[in-house]
Amino acid sequence: MSRFIQIHMLTSYPPANLNRDDLNHPKTAMMGGKLRLRISSQCLKRHWRTSDAFQEAKGGPSPERAVRLECRDVFRKSRILELIIPEIEDVLAAGEIDVPEPPPDALPIAIQDDTEVGE
Repeated sequence: MSRFIQIHMLTSYPPANLNRDDLNHPKTAMMGGKLRLRISSQCLKRHWRTSDAFQEAKGGPSPERAVRLECRDVFRKSRILELIIPEIEDVLAAGEIDVPEPPPDALPIAIQDDTEVGE
């Protein structure tokens, strides 16, 4: 007959909000009669995947991620979306298609930064 042992342990983390729910609130759980911050396995796994040690063991970052990050940086520096979005709206208007409203759960820009990005 085999035995199964399950161990629950509390681990101390630095004061950072590592894990948030869909409303951007810290995830919590009752442990030992106290409300504590909870870090999901999903959060931990993402941290492990993006760690330097994992990237070295894997043979470097994935090409897809590198392309995504490079595109993001180029979009931010060139502010190309500010040019593209009005063009898209014009195309929609020419086809008599209404510009879609943002979804009701969309969040506004957290920090409006009008300064130039990059050098």
